[in-house]
Amino acid sequence: MAAMEAVGVSSGAIERFVQTLQQQFPETYKEMTTQEACTSIVVPRTKDSQCAYIDVMREENKDNVGRATVFVSHAWRYKIVDVLTTLLEFAAEEGQSGSSKTQHVNVTANLPQDWWSTTFKKSIRQIGKVLLVLTPWNDPVPLTRAWCLWEIFCSISQADVDLQIRLPSQQRHALRDAITETHTAVTNMLVEVQAEKAEAWKKEDKDMIFRAIQSTVGFTALNRAVKDRMRAWCLRTVDAFVTAHQQQREDANRDDTWAAAKFAQLCHQTGMVMVTFGELDRGIMHLTKALDVVSGLKDQQLLASTIHTSLGNAYNSKGAFDRALEHHSIVLQLRRELLPARDPRIAAAHNNLANASANKGNNASAIDHFTQALDIQLAAVGERDPNTAAMYNDLGNVYNNCRDYARAIACLNKALGTRIALLGEHHPETAVTLNNIGRSFGEMGEHGKAAGYFQLALECFLTVLGPNHSRTQQAAHNAAMSRQMALAHGMPVTPVTIPTAAHAPTSTAKRTGTSSHNSNTQAQSLLVRFLAAVSPPTPQQQLLVRFLAKTLSTRASQDPGADPGPTSRFHEAAKHQQEHSDDSPGDEEDQHVPVRKGCCGMQ
Repeated sequence: MAAMEAVGVSSGAIERFVQTLQQQFPETYKEMTTQEACTSIVVPRTKDSQCAYIDVMREENKDNVGRATVFVSHAWRYKIVDVLTTLLEFAAEEGQSGSSKTQHVNVTANLPQDWWSTTFKKSIRQIGKVLLVLTPWNDPVPLTRAWCLWEIFCSISQADVDLQIRLPSQQRHALRDAITETHTAVTNMLVEVQAEKAEAWKKEDKDMIFRAIQSTVGFTALNRAVKDRMRAWCLRTVDAFVTAHQQQREDANRDDTWAAAKFAQLCHQTGMVMVTFGELDRGIMHLTKALDVVSGLKDQQLLASTIHTSLGNAYNSKGAFDRALEHHSIVLQLRRELLPARDPRIAAAHNNLANASANKGNNASAIDHFTQALDIQLAAVGERDPNTAAMYNDLGNVYNNCRDYARAIACLNKALGTRIALLGEHHPETAVTLNNIGRSFGEMGEHGKAAGYFQLALECFLTVLGPNHSRTQQAAHNAAMSRQMALAHGMPVTPVTIPTAAHAPTSTAKRTGTSSHNSNTQAQSLLVRFLAAVSPPTPQQQLLVRFLAKTLSTRASQDPGADPGPTSRFHEAAKHQQEHSDDSPGDEEDQHVPVRKGCCGMQ
């Protein structure tokens, strides 16, 4: 079987290749894709000798070729200058002279699947570092290409391989500008990461890669692993934006109100990214910095109120409810002074005060503020609005606290219908409402219905937010407890009825079907295998394995034609983890944990 030669080229060789592009195509080189550069330069230079281009480079200067230290993952449709410039910038950062290139496309076209699963993967480990070049930042091509995903998988599935992510310089600037406007630019990007939708030029390539993924970690675990790396990269990147901007302001050493306001906005949105990803302390630090800057500026009271809102929501998520009330009270006071009485931003201030009051246990105050918020909100924008949905969601939670479950479910169903219509079934905020409806049914004693809602919420949180996020952990606890209570009371886990996007917020439709059942079972099976392999397992992972194994066991018993092999193995994995766990729920009282208001809050 063919071996992969782990040979790379120096940054000097890359610089000379860029010069060649400039000389031969002075008018068009900046727009040429990697594929076009290969066709125009690489193929003609290697056609007669039928060799790899690296052999041509070695012939020109042997010092430019050596052991590869970085494997570069990029898409052929990229602009070649963007890729090469990113490589040179990375080499300068690393202080090294070598970076590897992918092999000539014709060399590996017909290699069998086991070559990619063994030889190629071992070569990635031998090189030790993978550089993923992303562009455009808001819809990264590599995350939609099967080959790039396979290269990413070969790096993140090996502990001794370092995955680095970089953007071309123009894309870094575009990302910084987008984040300055809204933190959701980053979070929305992660929602779109779905490896199972990746494409390849050749169907046989896609089929081979998909088989390799399915036979190892599976798409659910791969999606989560890619998003984990992307989240970590996003946090480092936005943090670096703030540091660089602050240094520029200090170097300029001038009193520029506009620049200060832009810096405050960047700090604010960076803080929101941190809070959204569960980094509350880091987020509060950036938000406080933003507030400090704005406090010294004239005519920026509305921006100050927005930052106070974000701080209040962050403290609310942290459980510091007195601090949250303090910030939200300031917001309501500022906005009443600055805005018309029916402005939706005043409704948002009432909503956030209501949430903080509810978390303090003052349900009467919470209902009062929610009522005022919805009166203003419905008059201003109507029901089909994300903030209106958030208000209904949170009011439903308060009615849950008051044990008025009929009103709670009515409010939560309105929130769910709108969120599905506007955000989709797999958005974290949709999952928040699913979790809260599960809580209502659980506290009514309808544990079978509760388990169905909690399971849908858990699947979404795992995929989008990862296993360590507080929302995921709360949903995992709720799912395990509700299933345990349903089994104890002889209740089946019933199919969930949720509003469809087409008819939201009033119509409903069954979410059923054999294909959905089978795909969910497969995803859960692979997830159990992935979690059971972690050593040592965390308490949250132990809980998830036990819950999912019970789900699979129940489904297997209901389907006589099902293959018992995988279910049996997963049940053994769950049993092994339970034997090593000190926090088994046992006969613990059913206690469903509400997922609190989204970290991003309402502005």
